[in-house]
Amino acid sequence: MKIVNLNDAAEFSPDAHVGKVVCEEGHLKARLVCIEAGQRVPPCRMEHDVAFYVLEGQGTIRADDEQAALLPGTLALVQGGGERSIEAQARMRVLAVQAI
Repeated sequence: MKIVNLNDAAEFSPDAHVGKVVCEEGHLKARLVCIEAGQRVPPCRMEHDVAFYVLEGQGTIRADDEQAALLPGTLALVQGGGERSIEAQARMRVLAVQAI
C-alpha cells in the first residue's frame, strides 16, 4: 500500500499549470495537476485512457470535439489517442490517473 497526501503535493505557479507524478506503481500512474484560474493545460494527445478527478476548482475539459464542465467531485474519463485539454475558471487541483 502507498499513501499520498494530495494536499501536501499541491504546487501552483503563476506562469503555467504544474503537473507532478505523485504515484507510479505497476500499471498505474497518478499525476496531480494544479492550474490557476485563467491557465490551461494545452491540447495534447496521450496514448492511454485517463481518468480526471476534480478535487478543487472549476473549469472545462475538451476531448476531441466534446466539451464538459468540471466541478469538485467530477470524474471525466477520456479515451486514449484523442486530443485533450483543460482550462481553469477557478484555481483547480485535478488528479489524473492512467493505466500504462
